[in-house]
Amino acid sequence: MKSAATHNVSIHIILFILTYLLFVPILCAEDSRVSFIKNYYDLEKLRRNQHTERKAWLGVINSFAQLHESSKSSSSHGRSLFLAGKVSLELYRRTKNKADLRRALSFLRKFNKIRHPDRSALRG
Repeated sequence: MKSAATHNVSIHIILFILTYLLFVPILCAEDSRVSFIKNYYDLEKLRRNQHTERKAWLGVINSFAQLHESSKSSSSHGRSLFLAGKVSLELYRRTKNKADLRRALSFLRKFNKIRHPDRSALRG
């Protein structure tokens, strides 16, 4: 009788581990999708307000960059990097701060390497 109880516990533990392994990636992907949508919504609010401070723009850029780093297997991985570059470029157009331009180019070059790894290898 003791071995049957031990067997049942082992089966429950294995089922728990399998369930965990199956659903955690789904939940993480959902979390990155929600973060992406929130960041995009914040970006749209910034674009509508012409008097938004630089700090708010940097917050959105940093959010997209962090989402890129944390969502390597998500569909928002590349899009987040692209938008970090695009928003940095928008900020540069508003402020003419060269640091924003350098950051935009850095993000967009990384995006290009992800999107077209065969082409970017030719350019160095």
